[in-house]
Amino acid sequence: MNHPGKRLESSPEGVSRLAWFLRGVRRRAAYYALIVLRAVVQALPERVAQVLFRFLADVAFLIIGVHRRRALANLRIAFPPMADSQARLIVKRMLRNLARNAVEFIRFPLMSKDRILSMVSIDNAELVARLASERRGAIAISAHLGNWELLPAAVAAMGYVISVVARRIYYYKFEELLRGTRRAAGVRVVYRDEPKEILRALRDGHFLGILPDMDIVKLDSVYVEFFGRLALTPTGPVALALRTGVPLVPAFIVRNADGTHTVHVEEPLALIRTGDMQKDLLLNTIRATKRIEAIVRQYPDQWMWMHRRWQHQPEWGFLKEPHAKPQSHEET
Repeated sequence: MNHPGKRLESSPEGVSRLAWFLRGVRRRAAYYALIVLRAVVQALPERVAQVLFRFLADVAFLIIGVHRRRALANLRIAFPPMADSQARLIVKRMLRNLARNAVEFIRFPLMSKDRILSMVSIDNAELVARLASERRGAIAISAHLGNWELLPAAVAAMGYVISVVARRIYYYKFEELLRGTRRAAGVRVVYRDEPKEILRALRDGHFLGILPDMDIVKLDSVYVEFFGRLALTPTGPVALALRTGVPLVPAFIVRNADGTHTVHVEEPLALIRTGDMQKDLLLNTIRATKRIEAIVRQYPDQWMWMHRRWQHQPEWGFLKEPHAKPQSHEET
């Protein structure tokens, strides 16, 4: 496994040297473009940067045809009666939220703890304090909702130690940039291919943030219902909680109308323990996914509808029949 600070010098098997060289050129060009963009965002007043990125989000809505169609199709699956005009509005608002997220994330290195805390309120802060005082650690399950990167930053700004479980980015320079930005906000990063580091964080009594709301076929997963359709869902957070006894806590961040954020921290899930590990993984993943679905239903314009959430389906055809299928056309 290549670590973030290492680079692969030779082309992988099956990839020509020319193709590998051109891929490297594209990655380096994208990286330096991102460096310039970051410098611009950090130099501009935050309000000006937000206006600029909102404009870019509206342009993106018009030009990212594949991703727009996927988001609209996913909304039809989740909310079959939804009017086309409403679905398009949700996708446009989702893109604007992602644009605001980007500005806030890029500016993490400029933000003091007080600045972060002025942006975020936590509606169950006493529960967070109690969990921290028990020094058992806690697994926070969240979603790609609101500004999810700001949630652990807010917890860190409150004085608690928190790590997020992340996957490695395909290009090491992007990985270094992403990891450095998170660390600037006091957030530690552990990678999902480092189980010892994950367990060490919990043994040390730290909070551990995981986002199990994506279809990632390489991870241990089960099929559970998400908006009425089976979705491949990672079991890692539930497996950790069952094996370590650490509380499994749903925690989500949403953006308010005034631009501030609220973190909703729920009571730890009461885990089902039948003695059959596979059954327990399934039943508890169902419980965790229901909490994610509930918050996404409340704030549909703040979740990542562009993701292929229902990409993989079980081979049993009869399980697919009752579920809503997306229409084949796209609105113009």
